[in-house]
Amino acid sequence: MIHVLLNTLPWLLGTFTSSESLMLKVKGHITADCGKPVTLHCEVSSPMSGLSIKHMEWSQSQFSYCSVDKDGHLAAQSSLGDFHCRYEKGNLSLHFDQWQAHQSESPFMCKVRSNQGIQHDYTLVETIERWEGVEATWGLDFPSCTFRQLCPAGDVDWFKDSQKITDLSLIVTEKRTEDSGTSTIYSYLKTPRRDRLYHCSLKSLRTGQYLTSAELPPQTDPSDTAPAHGPCWTSLGVLVGFVIEKYSH
Repeated sequence: MIHVLLNTLPWLLGTFTSSESLMLKVKGHITADCGKPVTLHCEVSSPMSGLSIKHMEWSQSQFSYCSVDKDGHLAAQSSLGDFHCRYEKGNLSLHFDQWQAHQSESPFMCKVRSNQGIQHDYTLVETIERWEGVEATWGLDFPSCTFRQLCPAGDVDWFKDSQKITDLSLIVTEKRTEDSGTSTIYSYLKTPRRDRLYHCSLKSLRTGQYLTSAELPPQTDPSDTAPAHGPCWTSLGVLVGFVIEKYSH
């Protein structure tokens, strides 16, 4: 038994030394803005001579973006998504031309297999939270709010006076992702009451905090927000007056 341990110990020590000597240089946390370019870098090095990389790869949640073989050649990259990879002397970079908010769901992993051991490390990309503004209007039948240029998308809550509306059957919300990577959210409240004060608020999916809100004051007269019909009725009145004048002579 002791003889077996003595024979195995050098191998164990060698494996430990190899894995400790292999180093990856990645940024653990970076920020990105929707629609803007983002690049992730992974650089492998070792204080020991004779480092030979067998395999190097960027992946996320079991999805492989790109990999490098033992000859330093990039393997065929996935055609899914707007990205590309570059490799040069132990540095593998993953570049996104237009960052999408959904890509922040899990960290990216760079892993390396070499003649000096195996190593991996992670980069978490945090999407910068921003929005352009909110437009709140009273329609003929309901109050509505439109949130534009959101990154990432959020949730919309409605309030009557200061009380949150919990009946979700009254709230209709539609989300659309733009080519720029930002989102537009349109939400309206199915309510027959126009004599109440309503608020629509945008809530962050990340923190649960409200980012912005808009107020819709009470509307006592539906015609206040209805499309203007003045010119149409004026023209009709002129026409009737002309006919009456013509046939009265």
